[in-house]
Amino acid sequence: SRGWLFAWVAEFVMMTVLALAAGFLVYSGDITGTKTAGSSGIPQLIGLLNGCDLKGEFSLRHGLVKWFGVCLAVASGLAVGPEGPMIFIGACIGFYCSRLPQNPTVWRFLGTPPATVGDDVYT
Repeated sequence: SRGWLFAWVAEFVMMTVLALAAGFLVYSGDITGTKTAGSSGIPQLIGLLNGCDLKGEFSLRHGLVKWFGVCLAVASGLAVGPEGPMIFIGACIGFYCSRLPQNPTVWRFLGTPPATVGDDVYT
């Protein structure tokens, strides 16, 4: 008769410790300079689209903290709307994909940059 009570208490303690550890990981992301990762991200995205210089808000750290927090929220059964964090995560991915052609390492791998492609065609 003691077996089920002991198993229930052990599982409760284990789940509480895991929840506290995951909460600390998300909170430590908030401590390390990503305080705006706690919001939905829509105001930052609208500000960037309106021309404000908010490129620091779309850093890799912000994207990873937001992604990790959304994964933990969904895994715990919370309702995470697709209109907030998912749009911000997609905007972070799009921001980095748009920066990819400006990276000289990419063009060393691919060959010639696009500015000289037209010269090769018309000569």
